[in-house]
Amino acid sequence: FLAAALVSGSAVVILASIAIYGFKEDLRHTYNIMMKFLATSTAVLLFLVYQDYFVRWWWGGDEGQILSILFNRLWLTTLIGEFALLFTTIIIAIKLKTSLGAVLSSVLALLGVYAHRFNLMEPSYNVLINKILLPSSETTIPVPIVLGDMKHSYWLITFWPYTPSPIEIMITIGWLSGIMLILYVLAKLLFSRR
Repeated sequence: FLAAALVSGSAVVILASIAIYGFKEDLRHTYNIMMKFLATSTAVLLFLVYQDYFVRWWWGGDEGQILSILFNRLWLTTLIGEFALLFTTIIIAIKLKTSLGAVLSSVLALLGVYAHRFNLMEPSYNVLINKILLPSSETTIPVPIVLGDMKHSYWLITFWPYTPSPIEIMITIGWLSGIMLILYVLAKLLFSRR
């Protein structure tokens, strides 16, 4: 969890900084440091993901069933997540000093973390919770996600017949605005000329 948070947090800070200040020559050193932090965080996340795959394969049983879900039913998002994170580190190594490399690696890092987090839902519900809470049940249970629930025969999503209320929309806009304000103030404090 922490490694994924470091990767996605680093990517968001890089993208916000580039959006606010652009890729200026006098900030190149700062961006290089942030990119190295993103690369290190991505390497740690990839190590933990592959270590988790190996342990689940070695252990077998219900733990191995999680790998079956990841590599059979969710194979597309698993590949997207793994390749996006691998390409993030490759792009950082090759294009470390360009704005295109910074933006592309940050976007790929966010895509990879999203795919990784998306893949946690179905195994958690259908292996861990289903086996613990409903040990005699052989059926899979619907996986609730924000947009609806996941279909089990493929990785598509069915949508709930739901429309957010005006209060929910305002709350969402409010906290997003608050986060953007905090990022803007921090960027001004950290990167302003003295």
